[in-house]
Amino acid sequence: MTIPGIRQFGIAFSTEMVEAILDGRKTETRRLASDTSPLSKAVAGDLLWIKEGFEVLEWLAAARMARIRYLTRCTADGVLVSWPERLAMGRLGLKLPRFMPREASRIELGLTEAAGAARGCGRCWSSRRRHLPVGSAAVRGPLGWELAPRCQARAISCALGQD
Repeated sequence: MTIPGIRQFGIAFSTEMVEAILDGRKTETRRLASDTSPLSKAVAGDLLWIKEGFEVLEWLAAARMARIRYLTRCTADGVLVSWPERLAMGRLGLKLPRFMPREASRIELGLTEAAGAARGCGRCWSSRRRHLPVGSAAVRGPLGWELAPRCQARAISCALGQD
């Protein structure tokens, strides 16, 4: 649903984190967002919609609908969701959270607080690969850390309030 005047951001969560949100145990998230990321500009009052893992059980092409089953707390027969015109109706089966369209999201969270300061990490290719290098190409290889400039990233801490 689009609400005039409110910016919306999709944010992916693992199955365990979705379970914690539904239980009310997760009320805060922290994300590393580069200066070019839309999430780095998020402010209180914006809306976060949750991308979660799901399974496409059936396509109803004539109606542009899909029967999907969320991987967390969903009935075996799934639910019908509207499938956007901009996306192809692909294969049946399991899908990663990043492929969930806005129309299929069932959890919306109102952003109540956003904080964070720009900081460099000093290492652009950590073992977890969470940091983003400056420029368009990633620095790889044994000298990657020494050759890479400090990354330009913003750590965003968000307190979430479910709407």
